[in-house]
Amino acid sequence: MAPYAPEQSADHRRTMLGLKIFLVSLGVFFGALLVLYAMLRWSLPEWPPAGQPAFPILLPTLNTGVVWISSAVIHAALGALRTAKPRRFGQLMLVTANLGAVFLALQVLLFRQAVGMGLQVGSNVYSAVFFTLAGVHAVHVLVGVTALAALALMAFRAPTGRNRLIRARMWATYWHFMGAVWTIMYVALFLV
Repeated sequence: MAPYAPEQSADHRRTMLGLKIFLVSLGVFFGALLVLYAMLRWSLPEWPPAGQPAFPILLPTLNTGVVWISSAVIHAALGALRTAKPRRFGQLMLVTANLGAVFLALQVLLFRQAVGMGLQVGSNVYSAVFFTLAGVHAVHVLVGVTALAALALMAFRAPTGRNRLIRARMWATYWHFMGAVWTIMYVALFLV
């Protein structure tokens, strides 16, 4: 089987342009929430606000490691697809989807831990921004996990397929973007 050649069709260019527009709009959304968080943070004399617990750090740190590993694995999956190894591609996409599921499970634990520490979803702006950022990000990760699992299953059922590289590149770009968003959120919410 010959390696997959990069697809440069008009459909591919349109698909990637649409994805870029979507990611820019998503970046603006997350950026606006992070700016709101920064404005709130620097407008108060102490952080976290009086009576509010600090955000937990262990689970977000573990999740950051999961995100970085998943980005490396999806990159390897694209390499397998480019070198005509569809079964390996499927395996690596499945590993990436499972890492995404681990991320989501850790997020659920983080939310439970935060609530147990006294952070309530609608109690104040401090907790509302945290839960909104983390919750919206988790929903987008769930979308990615679903798509990656579907790509993996398609690779096992039909080793070759039209537009597979286009779809794989598109979802890998989305996955890397969500990983970058999480990394920025991690630094802003948990380290600074």
